Amino acid sequence: MADISDIQQSEVVRITNESETQVVGVTSEGEITSIDGIRNQGVNGSLTVGTSAVEVKVGAQNLANRKVVSIHNFSNRTIFWGYSNSVTVANGTPILRDDFVALGVSDNVSIWLISDTAGLDIRITEAY
Repeated sequence: MADISDIQQSEVVRITNESETQVVGVTSEGEITSIDGIRNQGVNGSLTVGTSAVEVKVGAQNLANRKVVSIHNFSNRTIFWGYSNSVTVANGTPILRDDFVALGVSDNVSIWLISDTAGLDIRITEAY
């Protein structure tokens, strides 16, 4: 439990850096809480995934200040994701056909997709 006074327990604290403000509170048990979720907007797009790794992003670069990436495998085959362009079907994490995955990742983290079949239809979103 955090060591805070009764006065601090009743206040809301805002932590700010150059790109965002984070609201921090305290529960009735004295625990510090923070919700770092989607607050603004996002973008959506589609990717064609095949036997070469493809980066998950809508447009030329990752959405600035993103917090979440979602991947919906619209294809009838399994795709695989990983954190580098060296992801393969042997070492990647599977996303089954018609499955959906949401990953909490910032804009400085890259997510890559690959499959053992060319031409797969994948839908993605990035949000902040």
